[in-house]
Amino acid sequence: MHPRNATCTDEIFAEIAAYNLPRKITFKKISLIEQEIEMKWFILDEFHL
Repeated sequence: MHPRNATCTDEIFAEIAAYNLPRKITFKKISLIEQEIEMKWFILDEFHL
């Protein structure tokens, strides 16, 4: 859920909590982004890990 526009009920939270997520996630790249109101994301920089 995105902190700026999330909607979460107790039922939604329970469903998310019960979901079987992987114990480990590996990221190969992270991106620094910028977004103006109502516009698409703009990638400022990318970092390969």
